[in-house]
Amino acid sequence: MGTITEALLRNGVFLYDGMTIEDGFGTYLIVRDSSGIARYKIRSAELSNKLIVEDYYSGLTVRTIDTF
Repeated sequence: MGTITEALLRNGVFLYDGMTIEDGFGTYLIVRDSSGIARYKIRSAELSNKLIVEDYYSGLTVRTIDTF
């Protein structure tokens, strides 16, 4: 199984101009827009091979990504 970053690159998620992906606190990644404002939090699901993309402030799930 690869890393979260590898799965993102493979699926082409949030690799848009001006968006940066950085390490959160070891359990998730933070996606920031071009002005540096945190927009999304990406974490792995506990019991599956999916990534969960959540709105950074509300915590609502925006998208789930199958890593296989």
